[in-house]
Amino acid sequence: MNEIVRLLQTALEADYVVLGGGNARLLKRLPAGTRWGNNGNAFRGGYRLWSKTRTGPTKGRSVP
Repeated sequence: MNEIVRLLQTALEADYVVLGGGNARLLKRLPAGTRWGNNGNAFRGGYRLWSKTRTGPTKGRSVP
């Protein structure tokens, strides 16, 4: 799990990775750089990622 989180953070230049759904509930401890989440926020997060309006930590970055 730690390796997957590290690869996602590097590839996506993420401030943190949200883990949720599936078997995430079976984790006893979260890997460094992660937060708990739920699938209810997945659409909203995806929309914000691809929206032309940037807010928060990614503001000013060159994100396609």
